[in-house]
Amino acid sequence: MTQKPSCSDLEKRIKELEELVLKGKGIEQELVESNRLLKEIQRVTRIGSWLYDPITDILNWSEEMYEIFGLPHQSGPPLYRDIRTIIHPDDWAPFNMSVTKALKEGSGYNLEIRIIRPCGDLRYLNIRGYAEKDGKGSIKRLIGTTQDITEGKRSQEALAMSEERYRALFDNIPINTVVVDRKGKITAFRFPEHEEQILKPAIGDVMYVDFAHYPHMDMHIELMESMERGIKKEYLDLRYGDKSLHIRINPYKDGAIITAIDTTSVRRLESELQHSRKMESLGTLAGGIAHEFNNILGIILGNAELAAEYIAQKNPASDCVKEIREASLRAKDVVRQIMSFARKNYVEKRPILIASVVRDSVKLISSTIPKSIRISEKILCHSEVIIGNNTEIGQIIMNLCKNSEQAIKGGVGEIEVLLEPVMLDNLMASEYEGISPGSFIRLAIKDSGEGIAPEIMDRILEPYFTTKDVDEGLGMGLAVVYGIVKKYDGAIRIKSEPGKGTTVEVLFPLSERKVEEIETDSEILPKGTERILFVDDEPSLVRIAGNILEQQGYRVTGLTSSMEALNLFIKEPESFDLVISDMSMPDLPGDTLIREIHKIRPEIPVILSSGQSDPIDYDLLRELSVNAFAMKPLKRGELMRTVRDALDRAGD
Repeated sequence: MTQKPSCSDLEKRIKELEELVLKGKGIEQELVESNRLLKEIQRVTRIGSWLYDPITDILNWSEEMYEIFGLPHQSGPPLYRDIRTIIHPDDWAPFNMSVTKALKEGSGYNLEIRIIRPCGDLRYLNIRGYAEKDGKGSIKRLIGTTQDITEGKRSQEALAMSEERYRALFDNIPINTVVVDRKGKITAFRFPEHEEQILKPAIGDVMYVDFAHYPHMDMHIELMESMERGIKKEYLDLRYGDKSLHIRINPYKDGAIITAIDTTSVRRLESELQHSRKMESLGTLAGGIAHEFNNILGIILGNAELAAEYIAQKNPASDCVKEIREASLRAKDVVRQIMSFARKNYVEKRPILIASVVRDSVKLISSTIPKSIRISEKILCHSEVIIGNNTEIGQIIMNLCKNSEQAIKGGVGEIEVLLEPVMLDNLMASEYEGISPGSFIRLAIKDSGEGIAPEIMDRILEPYFTTKDVDEGLGMGLAVVYGIVKKYDGAIRIKSEPGKGTTVEVLFPLSERKVEEIETDSEILPKGTERILFVDDEPSLVRIAGNILEQQGYRVTGLTSSMEALNLFIKEPESFDLVISDMSMPDLPGDTLIREIHKIRPEIPVILSSGQSDPIDYDLLRELSVNAFAMKPLKRGELMRTVRDALDRAGD
């Protein structure tokens, strides 16, 4: 018979049970805490865990897995086949193959894939999985982790792109670089500026001892001090042979990086930029001055032409008026030439009379060369034509004459300009580069300067090559000449001897094309009776133009305000047969005035005039349906022909 437990035994047993309950609660709390820590670790590390049951096709995910895949927790455990829509199409096959192999062979896998979340966000994942077997060795399920490595992947890609970009930059910038160790021995170098040089360092050479020894300064001591003290050092314009270098020493833990920049080239580039900016400013300033100056010339020229009509030929004042007119026309040409030199985009080529262009250019250059240097011209051409551009021919003559001026030391000497037609046979053509026998125009500029040394003769056509100091020029003059001449299918030859001067010969192919004929004022000027509205902000030009036009029978209304002109046209639109307006008007620009007038009468002919230096905007003229464009100052005959032509074409 079983003995009943005593009260003390029951109390002891109850106490033991209570202790077991308390212990179980503690374990439960520890388990809850462990689960909380696991979730937090997974959240921080972006690592989720999963179980895959191949029989049910269910994936049991941790909470972080839902975050990684961008799926709501409430959606429940996904099926394996459903995540195919999330995995990147290019990555599904290798991923599925790894899973299939693991289920078949019991192997593990570790691979990177991409997923496209439902929101469209592309993410990079690292997935690790292995097979779990039961007691009989059969594969029961797959267990693994998934880590979101997107940020790291993007950082790697950004780093790789940055390294590639800076490597490409380093490989292409024109900076000589030497890397040395703590003892000053060369461990690496790059000389992109001097790939062709004979003398190069060897790995292991001691920098500034075995290589690049400076006679004027112990650079090895400077290098060692820089590394010992960990301070950067910089040396501006350090002379090395015929070069001026900018040296930087940048120490780091294992040695130093030394860079050397040829400051001679840098200085010339800076000078070129300053020169370009100066020319740009000069062009802008000259454009404004040209407008005002052309207005003044228009007043002088117009009054001179009117006075010539009123003064009898036998009157002594007639010759004075004639000289005023001729001087005004020369001044007009001077303004045109100055603006052509200041204008960078003037590149039109056409048939030109080379003789007149050379004469004009020499006349302009003569005013810029000291009087102690005599410049003479010998023009043996008359009606010969070449295909070219007045501005560029002037540029050639200007650069060559300026070089001659600078070659004449002491400022006393002579420059001779020769222009003549020549016929080259095979033998003569062989003396020039890149031309065939034929008819040419030869331009030769000879000076009494000090000549060119034979050892630099082969380099004088190179851009930036110069024997002058940096502040005396860029070395671009002959290179510009060479570029223009080659563009014209011509040739250049230089003859020089030290102490005996230099002769530069330029050949231009002769052309059979005709130069457009320019009408003269000697012929009978066209007349008319039409009504003209003339608008210009210069009162004297309004008065002069009105007098000239009225002399030929026209009826003119002249106004100095474009707003007043528009208001008058609005009131009396049928009172005018032609409108002439200056482009630059203070209250209402000329193009705006024309637009408003055409809104009222689209068919009325218009002429726009301008004294500005800017190239003609033909697109704007077409848009405005302008019948003619007149560049100030206009001669009397030019004005009359332009007016008559605009009216006749409008009538047709």
